[in-house]
Amino acid sequence: MLQGQLRYGLGFALATPDSVDPFTWGPHDEALGHGGHGVQIAFADPVSRVGIGFVRSHLSLSSPLGPRLVDAFYGCL
Repeated sequence: MLQGQLRYGLGFALATPDSVDPFTWGPHDEALGHGGHGVQIAFADPVSRVGIGFVRSHLSLSSPLGPRLVDAFYGCL
């Protein structure tokens, strides 16, 4: 069970500085997206003018891969 604040818009999650969501969408609070079951992730960052989507062919509920991909993506910008 998650303890803390989550913030949602219409059909997607919004970034918060103190979010407990395991998925983060980079350095900008304007970013929005959604994490999915099995480490799937999709988000858009209007400040950086980028979007990314990642899906897997199998489920892995405990993998840190989603957040690590976001970090690597921003490291390439």
